[in-house]
Amino acid sequence: MNKNAEDIRKKISQVKSIKQKVIQELENSSWGWPECDELFDTQLQTLLERGCPKLIVKEFLEPLREKVIPYGRRGQKKVIIPFLPVIPLTFRGAFDLMSMVRYKNKEGQCCIDPVWIRLSDDRDEDKMDVEKWPYYIISIEYWDKNLNKNPWEVQKAYADRRESEHLHYRPLTIAETIALCIHTDILSWYDVWCCASFCHVGMPRIRVKEGQPVLECVEEFSSQQISGIDMVCPTTSREDIIR
Repeated sequence: MNKNAEDIRKKISQVKSIKQKVIQELENSSWGWPECDELFDTQLQTLLERGCPKLIVKEFLEPLREKVIPYGRRGQKKVIIPFLPVIPLTFRGAFDLMSMVRYKNKEGQCCIDPVWIRLSDDRDEDKMDVEKWPYYIISIEYWDKNLNKNPWEVQKAYADRRESEHLHYRPLTIAETIALCIHTDILSWYDVWCCASFCHVGMPRIRVKEGQPVLECVEEFSSQQISGIDMVCPTTSREDIIR
């Protein structure tokens, strides 16, 4: 076997082993009261440090503290992120939002023409994906959720079941996926698909390309588009939007 190929296999195996240990640790611990307060403050500080206008943080997100914190105090396992602040594309563009994403200190880049970005056809226009003001989503899952599944099938499954009262979770929009990449190290583990949004005739995803986080459009899914790292389609609570 080619030595380079063998080295790559070993590195992938090591990463997966480390990831499983991290997941196990998170599943064995729960969010506490002080930690949720700290998480809220840390997220807002991250936005400020990465160039988010102070007005957005102070006028739109910080006042939601009393509504947001209780969602994290329900004893959720740490494998689930209790809440995330989201700045919608109607408020700031994808280029601005991606500039706040980091991977090993490299700034994120948007590789999609903004005119290509549109909302999913199977979401009602009065739903949260056309929110005009910053908001919070809750109960975000991404560790092995819909791992390595065809993202188009994930999106279609949601569309087919969205009216079901048993469906408690939904995929993320572009803005929500960017928020996830800003506030976690998910790009160290996965390519991340935005299954609740479209770009042109394809679907957006965020991944590390040549050492830099990029938001790009994939027009047709195939096994050739798997970069070697696992891919995931994160989800959030279907009902709860905090605004």
